[in-house]
Amino acid sequence: MKLALGTVQFGLDYGISNCTGKTPKEEVHNILDYAKNHGINTLDTSCSYGNAESVLGSYKNLKENFSIITKAPAFKDSRVNYDHAKQLIKTLNNSLHQLQSSAIYALLIHQCDDLFKPGGECLYQALQQQKSIGKIKKIGVSVYSSEQVERVLTNYDIDLIQLPFNIFDQQLLHNGLLEKCKRRGIEVHARSVFLQGLLFKTISELPLFFEKVVEPLKQLQQYAKDNKLSLHELALGFVNSINEIDQIVCGINNCQQLEQLCQAAQTKININEITQFYLTDEKILSPVNWPQKKLGGIHE
Repeated sequence: MKLALGTVQFGLDYGISNCTGKTPKEEVHNILDYAKNHGINTLDTSCSYGNAESVLGSYKNLKENFSIITKAPAFKDSRVNYDHAKQLIKTLNNSLHQLQSSAIYALLIHQCDDLFKPGGECLYQALQQQKSIGKIKKIGVSVYSSEQVERVLTNYDIDLIQLPFNIFDQQLLHNGLLEKCKRRGIEVHARSVFLQGLLFKTISELPLFFEKVVEPLKQLQQYAKDNKLSLHELALGFVNSINEIDQIVCGINNCQQLEQLCQAAQTKININEITQFYLTDEKILSPVNWPQKKLGGIHE
């Protein structure tokens, strides 16, 4: 199964659509049990997700059942040097300690622009060194735009890339960058597949900020109705049908939501019929631009 679990809610009360708060440890363990038994074997976490790593580390046989991806800290300085590289390694070692593991599947640069600051190559060299000694299997980056994808591919040899992709945000499919990543042998993980719950909102619930997406949402909801699909099935089925995408990272708060996702992930969608929903307005497609109001539901 392509589903991977995002774990930010395991350590933080996070997300404009998270109305239930941080997931209790007991429920996290129930979620991991369910995931293990339903073919989900990848977890996406970070040192910046509160105590999510230690919660995961408390799960029995975590490393035997799951591939763990975590992220390096973001660096606020305008320049990068070997002190930052040392901090990256120190943070990785702490993550390994919290996860109770000697190695993980991948370490991502959380803010890929850190690689392009003066001296940013120090971070990449640190990743290479940690890979060479077996603490990480893959070097990765998290990106937010096509421009960042292009720049990473031009300047660095990476193994894994995490990027935003959903039924409204199809740019990386249409501009050929997904295909370019796969030609390079890069593993592609999609996030924000539900656009933080925006795809599921009724029109009357939307703040005025989202007025430009009212008509596309109406059309999307009608398409789902006409094809006897839930919006979860349509949104997840579309991303699941993209051959270039290897994993789909979804954040959930409880087992009920995970069960819903697993059912929706079985859906296959005719990609050619979905191009009509392709939007280009970055104001809508980038949640960092949204007003901070909770939308409700599965947040990714």
